[in-house]
Amino acid sequence: MLKFKKLSKVYFSPSGTTEKIVNEVAKHFNLNRENYNLLSFDEEKTFTDELVIIGVPVFDGRIPKLVCKRLSKMKGTNTKAIVILNYGNISYGDALLELTELLKENNFQIIGVATTVSQHSHFSEIGHNRPDNDDLEKINEFSKKIVEKLENGIENEIFVSGYKPYQDY
Repeated sequence: MLKFKKLSKVYFSPSGTTEKIVNEVAKHFNLNRENYNLLSFDEEKTFTDELVIIGVPVFDGRIPKLVCKRLSKMKGTNTKAIVILNYGNISYGDALLELTELLKENNFQIIGVATTVSQHSHFSEIGHNRPDNDDLEKINEFSKKIVEKLENGIENEIFVSGYKPYQDY
């Protein structure tokens, strides 16, 4: 049984695609929802007794600097978080490691991580029309596995790829 008071969706989505993917994951949780759009939300925030879905895009293999700045103001209280990293079908570089480390430093417990492919924001022929139906099906499979994991009380540490120091912007 899920023991959260609410679901908070935190995302940075200039093109709307990352938000779409976060919403796709969120629909699997029957919880009251709050949205934090990092395009405009720039405040201190502590998350308690809730599940948080955090979705961000990759720019040149890194998390956008503005996202890092705004996420650094968001703190958990050993808060469970699902991480969604959305990239333009080329490479996500060190962004996944960068994002998960930032969240762990801010007291979030990462319970699931997904990297999702979208149409590239500058070169539309790369990843054209993605996420497509197959991508959405995989996102839904991932979401169902996270629900099952939470219902069964499974708490394993998540390890992700990447290198330090992070590549330059």
